Amino acid sequence: MVLAYHVTGPHLVHESTGIVRLALSFTALGWLGVPIFFVISGYCIGAAADRASRDSITWRTFAWRRVRRIFPPYLALLAVSAFFLFFAYRT
Repeated sequence: MVLAYHVTGPHLVHESTGIVRLALSFTALGWLGVPIFFVISGYCIGAAADRASRDSITWRTFAWRRVRRIFPPYLALLAVSAFFLFFAYRT
């Protein structure tokens, strides 16, 4: 949603007509993607914390599980980005 919002831009809605204008009017609502993401993310973290408390899991174990889930893809993305940036600016 956010990507479509930024690619099309709300200013294009006023410059177009017909079915294109209708399609672009939906992308103008793309800014809602960020709040929706935070609501879903908050729910998921809250549900995981609630389950951890019901299962008597310590906060350290809970935090370690979050780190194990979040950091590998994050570090992989950083490595891939560094790789491409290294070769992009190697002139």
